Amino acid sequence: MSISSVIGTRTNKENPKLICVCSSKELLLIKNFVATIDKDAFINAVPVLSVWRKSGDFNDLEVE
Repeated sequence: MSISSVIGTRTNKENPKLICVCSSKELLLIKNFVATIDKDAFINAVPVLSVWRKSGDFNDLEVE
């Protein structure tokens, strides 16, 4: 997960921005959790075709 700050164009206020690579099931859990904290939150869900990383549960960077 990555966290940064963004300025909302509608409100002109600084807000946190979270970027998270997760499964569809995890996405629903995150959405439901965020809704309990901030009913006005903006969530943008985008399908990811592939993720590469040196280790972990992602595709190996050195394999084509």
